[in-house]
Amino acid sequence: MNFSEIICAQPNDSIPPCKPNLSASLKGIDCKDYLESVSCTPDTFSNTLTWNRPRMRLARRTRGVIIFYIAAQVGDDFQLYAQNVTDTFFIDANLPSFARCYKISAVDRSGNESELSDSFCFDNCPYYELPNVFTPNGDNCNEKFSAYNNRYAIDEHGNDGCGPVSAEDLADRKRKCARFVDQVDLTIYNRWGKAVYTYSSGGERTIYIDWDGVDDSGKEVVAGVYYYIALVTFDSVDPGQQNKTIKGWVQVVRGTP
Repeated sequence: MNFSEIICAQPNDSIPPCKPNLSASLKGIDCKDYLESVSCTPDTFSNTLTWNRPRMRLARRTRGVIIFYIAAQVGDDFQLYAQNVTDTFFIDANLPSFARCYKISAVDRSGNESELSDSFCFDNCPYYELPNVFTPNGDNCNEKFSAYNNRYAIDEHGNDGCGPVSAEDLADRKRKCARFVDQVDLTIYNRWGKAVYTYSSGGERTIYIDWDGVDDSGKEVVAGVYYYIALVTFDSVDPGQQNKTIKGWVQVVRGTP
């Protein structure tokens, strides 16, 4: 006449899924193709992760995937980023750059979590190059010593401040423009080794430098060849790519515009 209470049960499962394989299915960015094909200043970036499904024996026990990530530097702790992802891919969108490392782990329906996968890092394609001549003479053409960039507008006729811009010039600007640069510290010396101009980016001072040929005392430097050392800090996961010292020369050309 009276049934007992309802009791639900399931077999005890304490065996975690196998360690997922993340890195074997991914490739990093081809920097040569990226520098030649992508605009100088994209707004956002995205990374796409892919992995293989577990073997059939484990597929019945796998509930989803937990994704861990680290941004910018190798060595920090991985933090929980997304969970219950049931697909075999994940798009991490609206990022400030590509530089980010990931690990994943599989979680079965009993809540058992696998060992974390090996990490895989996407990295940026840092680049910085300075020209070797500029002409601060007031003609609005090549007036400043600046890192390569595409900040200067081209009108409907294909001209900038210096005249017609060919397709080859546009492609060269795209390839050489500054990318993924965090900091620039520059010192310019005259031919006798005396520092005439020092610069550190930050605040309103851009990574492009934009030196107008005036020394630290406010005087125009004379026409001639000057030498520089630039310490450039890049946004990169790879510690070996984070700092670069660039040494070179620049010729200041003056005259009547």
